[in-house]
Amino acid sequence: MTMARNTMRGFSKRIRAIADGVEDNTNKGMRRTVLAVASAVALKTPVDTGRARANWQTHIGGPPPGEVGAYPKGKAGSTGAAAAAQAIAQAEGVAASYKAVHSGKDVYISNNLPYIGRLNEGHSDQAPAGFIEAAVMAGLNAIRKMKVVK
Repeated sequence: MTMARNTMRGFSKRIRAIADGVEDNTNKGMRRTVLAVASAVALKTPVDTGRARANWQTHIGGPPPGEVGAYPKGKAGSTGAAAAAQAIAQAEGVAASYKAVHSGKDVYISNNLPYIGRLNEGHSDQAPAGFIEAAVMAGLNAIRKMKVVK
């Protein structure tokens, strides 16, 4: 009887360890996916003032309300690197808080500017059409690489 109990305890411990690993790996995969999409979309958004790049917002539980205000002149630089960095940093913060605070809720990566659709359709010589779809594909690739059970 004691041997059976020890065997069951050992089995139970292993199952708990696997379950904890699944949760941790799922959260890590979610963070990688959010960062893959947010980084790709921010870096591929065409730049004039940097406002379109800076308006990529990451929120949990629903789409973000409104737009990011006007981007200060000169801060975005000629490449819009600062605007992309702002959007990516915000996504990193949201992804990092996901497990502790918001586990199980949807994550939204949105841009509420009225002209973002036209930019994605190719109305800028600076970026090809479909940069948003390409970012979603980067997220799908991150999901495909994810190992839930190791």
